[in-house]
Amino acid sequence: MPGFDNDVAYCSGIDTRGVSPIVNQMNSDGKLLIASGVAPYIRANHLSVGSGMSIVNGSGSIALDSKIQYVRKVLTSLDIKNLSASPFEIIPAPGANSVVAPIYFIAKFVYAGNNQFTDGDNIKMKYANTGLNIDTLMGGGSIRGVDPIYSIMPIISSLLDEPVADVENSAIMLTIDGGVEFAGNASNDNYLIVQALYWVSKLI
Repeated sequence: MPGFDNDVAYCSGIDTRGVSPIVNQMNSDGKLLIASGVAPYIRANHLSVGSGMSIVNGSGSIALDSKIQYVRKVLTSLDIKNLSASPFEIIPAPGANSVVAPIYFIAKFVYAGNNQFTDGDNIKMKYANTGLNIDTLMGGGSIRGVDPIYSIMPIISSLLDEPVADVENSAIMLTIDGGVEFAGNASNDNYLIVQALYWVSKLI
C-alpha cells in the first residue's frame, strides 16, 4: 500500500479491551473504532440507526440512506411564466409501486429589482399523473409585488379526499391554478426558490 510500511500497517485483528487473550473485535462488516468517555477508550461498534435513516454495512463500506429526502429547485422567471403550459417538476416520480408523500414545502419569491410580474393565478402543487391539486404553494398576488415573500407549508391535511389510482409513480409538479399564466418582468430576472422534504412510500 503506497505510503505505508506493510510490517506496520497490517494486522490480523484489533482488540482494544486490554484483556488477554486478545480476541479480534473488528469482526463484522461496517464496524468502526469509536472513542468512549470511559475505558476502554477505543471501542469497536457499528453505527446505530436513527429515526428516518437506514444503514447498510458492507465489506469495507457503510451506506447511509435517509428515508426522508430533500430537494431544492429554482424556478427562473421564464419557468414561472410558463407554469400552465409546462408544469415544473419539484419532486421526481419515485418508481413503480411507490408514492411520494410530501412533508413540507418552503418557497421564497425573489424580486430582482427591475420590473414586476403581472397577471398570473395561484401557483399550485399537484401529482403529475392526476388533475389533483395538493395545495397552493404561493398566491399569484404575492409574486406580483416587489417584496421578498416566503411560504412555509407543512402538509398536514389529507391529500386525497377519495382513492385515486394514478398517484403511484407520480412526480409532484408546480402549475397554475386556473390556467392564467404570469406575464411581465420583461427583464426575466425574478425567480422562485422551492425546497421540499418528502417521504417515498414503497407499498409492495
